[in-house]
Amino acid sequence: MAANFRIRKTRRRNRLEVALSGDFDGSSAAHLANVLERNRQRYGVIHIHTDGIGQVTPFGCQVFRARMAGQPWAGRLCRFAGKWAAALEEQLPATRRAA
Repeated sequence: MAANFRIRKTRRRNRLEVALSGDFDGSSAAHLANVLERNRQRYGVIHIHTDGIGQVTPFGCQVFRARMAGQPWAGRLCRFAGKWAAALEEQLPATRRAA
């Protein structure tokens, strides 16, 4: 994981707020995927804030896509916001686009 990567979680009723900071590489992507998988049944929506990310590596996107492939819940639950939202959101399964 990038030495400066951090995930801050804030719980709000049926919603989990996840703030990312640092560089998003392959290990960071795996760590985020683990957090999402562990919390998917506890919350109706997971908001992922990306403004704190310094850079997103192509390998980070590949790892995140591979971990989220075949996970239809990810497209339904996860909502990205911030400057890197589009880059990360496009790695999710296509079910999100219908919502």
